Amino acid sequence: MYSDGDERVPLHLVPYVKEEAQASSLREFRTKNELAVDLVDKALEHVRPRVVVFDSWYGSQDMMKHISSRELKFVTESKSNQLLDDNGRKQVHTYLGRHRNELVEVDTGTKYRFAYEFVSEIKGGLAVKFVFLKQCLGDKALVLMTNALDASVQDVVKNYKRRWDIEIYCRDCKQCLGMGKYQVRSIDVGVGQSGLCSPKRHCQQSYFSAHLPRRQ
Repeated sequence: MYSDGDERVPLHLVPYVKEEAQASSLREFRTKNELAVDLVDKALEHVRPRVVVFDSWYGSQDMMKHISSRELKFVTESKSNQLLDDNGRKQVHTYLGRHRNELVEVDTGTKYRFAYEFVSEIKGGLAVKFVFLKQCLGDKALVLMTNALDASVQDVVKNYKRRWDIEIYCRDCKQCLGMGKYQVRSIDVGVGQSGLCSPKRHCQQSYFSAHLPRRQ
């Protein structure tokens, strides 16, 4: 999904099929992160994004190092067991527990009012900035990661918010195109059906943009 902040354009849609289900198909099994890396490369054939945004499911070392190797910036949510280097390897939630009194009030333009940032190497040697966010000091923290070490807290939060465009697209595919109700007997048919959702949804979105007044 490519977004410039106003328009959303689906580029590729590849379904993940569990390894045991692949036994009935001639398709090679690919993990979610392997598929995600491939999708990044396919997207770069058409667009050059300012930042790549993805959720913690795809926050593997391979994914982050691959994006960095393509000279791109990324923002993602950190897993709670992510290891960082603070005079020895520590998990993110352990580190935050020791620095919970160092969060300061920041205007992020969102419901998160308190933040703390810290640059560290993670496993694999990649340097990232961690941004810890809380609505109230006693709340559980949202932890974001980025390889844009000089990015402000506000920029990191603003970029991560754009991940919501993916959720909207998936919702629309289910509600408008019936994607959530497909019943097929063949994996290959299911892959073909899901692949049709992307161009169909894009055509639908283009029609609405051209014929309906833009919401102010």
